[in-house]
Amino acid sequence: MIYSFMLLPVVATTSRTASDNAKLVNVLGLYIVVKLIDDFIIQPATIGRSVKLHPMLLIISILAGQKLFGILGMILAVPAVTILQKIVQILLDHRKRMRSRTTAPIHIQKIIV
Repeated sequence: MIYSFMLLPVVATTSRTASDNAKLVNVLGLYIVVKLIDDFIIQPATIGRSVKLHPMLLIISILAGQKLFGILGMILAVPAVTILQKIVQILLDHRKRMRSRTTAPIHIQKIIV
């Protein structure tokens, strides 16, 4: 993970030793590209695997949490969506079990009819 405070020494060193600003622009460009890849691809995939959420659902839930409740919403979005997903999964499994109990197996239906 690359943190923003790590960029300051790199920029300071590069700007002191570079005679032109091309190297500084290259360093900043590379930093921005790596940071975007980390923020939008690597972290959602890693967190998504650990809580078993799709990375896109993870990003959407964090953005929705931010729009609705600010920073606290961003923090609580992933646990809330994970809990909601588990509740829906339990309800769907229960519904599937109830359906299978109410219908008789096919071989018994043939005997009854």
